[in-house]
Amino acid sequence: MPKTAQNMDTGLQPIAHSIQRAAYLTGYSRSALYHAMNAGTLKWFSRGKRRFILHDDLTTFIKAEAKAGQPDPNNPPPPPPQLVKKIV
Repeated sequence: MPKTAQNMDTGLQPIAHSIQRAAYLTGYSRSALYHAMNAGTLKWFSRGKRRFILHDDLTTFIKAEAKAGQPDPNNPPPPPPQLVKKIV
């Protein structure tokens, strides 16, 4: 693994992440991150041919995803359908 500010015991966090690193940190696939970037839900910038995501933007995206995945307490999901066994 290449030496970065994060693994050199300096306590510093990278300001921006490559797509591969962002995928590693979040557990999302690279294609899911590219999809979010193309949809406009994940901010990014490029340098040359490479795309980068600011650490704060990645954190904001993950928090929004987590909030969207939580059920709304004012609108609970419907109960599961009852299984009916047919008698033949």
